[in-house]
Amino acid sequence: MINTSLTVSDRITRGKIQLQRQSPFFAHLVMNLKISKTESVPTMAVSCKGDLLYNEEFVGTLTDEQIKGVLAHEVMHVALLHLVRLGKKDMMLWNVATDISINNMLVAENLQLPEGGLIPKYDQIEVPHKDG
Repeated sequence: MINTSLTVSDRITRGKIQLQRQSPFFAHLVMNLKISKTESVPTMAVSCKGDLLYNEEFVGTLTDEQIKGVLAHEVMHVALLHLVRLGKKDMMLWNVATDISINNMLVAENLQLPEGGLIPKYDQIEVPHKDG
């Protein structure tokens, strides 16, 4: 359920606080982000400096649980040095690969992510069985 009684900025702050209870590791990282509203990104993003940028309209569509997941997702790009390690790699392919890697961790931590992201679905993976 989307909470419309709070501003988007307040909902992000609340997500940071709730993340402390659910996942202190991710919360510790998120607490060090400089967070700013912008219209220059369609969703959320992090800069090379480790600043989190968010689109108010996008965040307004998220549930409180999804806000926590997206905050954790974005801070992991910083923690894993994804922007620093990009180098001359194809940016789109690198972003897909890093998103899958991050989202795999977040799903394992029971954090929720918005629909449409690169979210692992383990019930659709077939593991080959070795006869013998």
